[in-house]
Formats: sequence, structure tokens, C-alpha cells
Amino acid sequence: MSSSNNIDNSNDNAFQQFQQQQQQFQQQQQQQAEAGMAPRQDFKTKFSKKMARDPMVPLGTVAAFGVLFAGLGAFYKKDSHALQRFMRARVFAQGVTVAALGVGAYFGMTGQPEEERNSDKHV
Repeated sequence: MSSSNNIDNSNDNAFQQFQQQQQQFQQQQQQQAEAGMAPRQDFKTKFSKKMARDPMVPLGTVAAFGVLFAGLGAFYKKDSHALQRFMRARVFAQGVTVAALGVGAYFGMTGQPEEERNSDKHV
């Protein structure tokens, strides 16, 4: 009996903490809006903006993981020649991803006009 009461109390406490955190988050967003700051963005919005800005990085990452998992399939089938090709392809995909990161960082620091940098802050 007492263990079920303890579980109920801990669930109630967790729910109350969640509600308090939610209220604090809403208050922070309201204060940011009043101060003229951009509201906090969710993952989907951030990802779509970054994907539009530099699409090669996520695509290269997905390609590297795809090749890695295909290579694991070849490993389980004990096909050493296919495994070697997949691992070489994975290294190539990772290299392309790292190169895309470097190019994006270089142009992000030097190639973007001042008005474009300022417009990104307000979106």
C-alpha cells in the first residue's frame, strides 16, 4: 500500500516540476518577445535553415551512415571484398562532409555581405 502511495507522490511531484518548467519557459519567451529578441526556435526550424544554408553537410553525414550500415551488412555476410569497398566509400563520404564543413565555415566567415549577416539575426 505505501509503495503505491510513494509512486503516486513521485508522479505528482514530477508532473508539478514539469508544469513549473513549462511556465518558466513560457515566461522566458514572453520576456524575450517584450525585449525584441527573436523567440527560441524548435529543432525542425533550425534544421531547415541550416540545411538551406549548407545542404552538403547533412547529406554527407547521411551518406556516410548509409554506407557504414551497408558495410555492416557485408560484414555479417562475411563478404570481405564488398566490406572493403564500403569502408572506402565511407571514408570518402566522411571526407566530403568534412570538406563541406570547412568550405561552409570559410564562406560563412568571409563571403557573406554585412546586410545578409544582420538579416539572419532577426529571422
